[in-house]
Amino acid sequence: MSAGVHSSLAQLGYSRDPAGNPVDISRVERALLEHCEASLGRSPSQPVEWSPEMPA
Repeated sequence: MSAGVHSSLAQLGYSRDPAGNPVDISRVERALLEHCEASLGRSPSQPVEWSPEMPA
């Protein structure tokens, strides 16, 4: 996708995984953190609170 173009899993027709479990933002966040921690071999020293609605 070009810069500035985005979509959502729901808009693409993905609301459940192949096992029938719901795919929601909290599940995606957990999976992303787990993957990054495993790939980097480290985890954040302090949790970071964020929300997609918060201004950058």
